[in-house]
Amino acid sequence: MEISGDEDEDTDNPLSEFLSKKRKYSSSEFITYARQLSDEQIRDIIGLEKKKRKKSVDKGPSNNTNISQESIQSNNVTNLPSCSKVPNNSTSLPTTSNDANNSLNYKKNTSNIMKKILQKEYLNLFYFSTDNFTTRTQVADLWEQERPHNSDTIIKTTKGFLLKSDSPKIILTNLLKKLQTNKHISNFTETKPYKTSPRTPNTPSISYSCVISNVEKDISDNDILAHLKQQDSAIQYCKRIISRTTNQPTHFIRLITKNSILNEKLLNEGLFFKCRHYAIYPSSPPTPAPLPCSKCSLFTHTTDKCSTPIKCLKCSENHPTLKCTSELPPKCLSCNSTEHQAWSFQCPNRPTKPIEGIPNLPVKSLNKKSSMVDNAKKEARVHSHITIHDHIVNTFLRKLNKSSATPREDIIHKLKQRFVKEFNIETTISFVGNNWIYILMFDLDIDDHSSPTEVIPGKNNGQARAQL
Repeated sequence: MEISGDEDEDTDNPLSEFLSKKRKYSSSEFITYARQLSDEQIRDIIGLEKKKRKKSVDKGPSNNTNISQESIQSNNVTNLPSCSKVPNNSTSLPTTSNDANNSLNYKKNTSNIMKKILQKEYLNLFYFSTDNFTTRTQVADLWEQERPHNSDTIIKTTKGFLLKSDSPKIILTNLLKKLQTNKHISNFTETKPYKTSPRTPNTPSISYSCVISNVEKDISDNDILAHLKQQDSAIQYCKRIISRTTNQPTHFIRLITKNSILNEKLLNEGLFFKCRHYAIYPSSPPTPAPLPCSKCSLFTHTTDKCSTPIKCLKCSENHPTLKCTSELPPKCLSCNSTEHQAWSFQCPNRPTKPIEGIPNLPVKSLNKKSSMVDNAKKEARVHSHITIHDHIVNTFLRKLNKSSATPREDIIHKLKQRFVKEFNIETTISFVGNNWIYILMFDLDIDDHSSPTEVIPGKNNGQARAQL
């Protein structure tokens, strides 16, 4: 809405009085006057302004002052603020909305330029200290006297002052020596810009795990490791598996390697050692184990729902385990036995099957494939049954760690979609008791009978099945 600023106004109407006082009064005086206006007076001023604007349309453009009803009611500065919107302690008027928008646009237009200026890398950097000057502006005045019309930058740091310049080093060095001779500065040293090397994403380490079965206990894992290294096998880990229920050595030895070709060879050919062939199978996740409450060590609820006081896992007293000072042997909170600690798998009261509503212990797989390996196999359409076996095991790990049970139909549907998407393989899954049985449809012929994946007799379409 526009109000004409002509001098030949009728001084008897409220609009003329309003414009006259707006031009005559100062900001504080005008605010005091505007605070005394009633809503009815404001409506009269706006009505007269509308009539005035209709007349000004026929006369053509003129020097107008922009005032809108919205700006009056929203306490706009250059125009009339509403009497109910003006603060009593106002001594100055805020900026207009147009000025604010222009300021925001200006910041947006120069932010990229300013960013380049602030991040500019100079050719030469010098640290210097002085006892005669304390502020940066004093040092800047001294530098401009020696080097007028320069584009150098001087900033104050904890070490003194930092000079940034693209001028030749010899010129800067001579000038700094001159200032040092005249005792304007104490000393100076050259420095180099600090450059941060770009961060490279950490690629996950790909490890492959397999298990040698039926190994006699009188054969040590060090003997097998030495035998494999004689064959130039890149084995990083070779240890006999200890049972978590009995805490005794088993007949299985775990092998870990980062070489996928070696892993495939071991799974296909097994291991010939001490006049015997040992079968090697892919590593499978352990049986899901419920996670006990961290406060009372019971398996009937989770920690966030525990209402009993905290108990020590060592002495069963009501204090944190880390603050226990007892020198007695640890005692299990579940069965009061001193032969094993709390949460031990040797405890006879520990559940052996998952409990609904109770989270399971996290299971970590060593046969993790990177996206690079998966994409390479997908593009080359080399679908090894062993690779797919590992892939299915890793797929089920996420399901096993979930506290809430997922319907089997949903798992089957999602698993089928994933195999079709990644490998273009139709997959059929069925259940036998608590075991997951899957049947894979391969586009390659399978003739390796040493594989853990069993070939279905009488099938020419490359079917195979395996058990988790």
